[in-house]
Amino acid sequence: RANRRSTLPSTTVSGCSKAMARRHWDACFNIAKHHFYGTAGLAKDTGEAFALWREGCEHKHRLSCNAAGVHAHQNLRDARLALTFFEKACALGAKGACANAALTYLKGAPGVPANPILARELYLKACKAGDQASCRRARNLGAQDEPMK
Repeated sequence: RANRRSTLPSTTVSGCSKAMARRHWDACFNIAKHHFYGTAGLAKDTGEAFALWREGCEHKHRLSCNAAGVHAHQNLRDARLALTFFEKACALGAKGACANAALTYLKGAPGVPANPILARELYLKACKAGDQASCRRARNLGAQDEPMK
């Protein structure tokens, strides 16, 4: 058991970076969540959480990419940055990230013009991955005669 502790990732970006090299991506993702919410004995630090999710995304951890996108959208109010993370997570197979990117394109945001055609394509991708809500949204977008304005 003493050996097991030495293989667990640190609660910092540099520690998680080393852990991710050993494929402990989920552990670092969870550490980031604990930083975000201030749970499991870690101080609430949304900046550290975002840094960990960004690092995970750089290592192609799709959940980290999506979480970084949600944080960028909701907390940093940066739709362009959020979209970058959502699109990467979507490309890595995160159906929720495909839906998040679709919604961003559907509504548009500062720096992201509305694009209902691309939104529908992303909803279809999420649908094919099993997201039933995205299937409904894609059908609704496909039923319109004209693009939304």
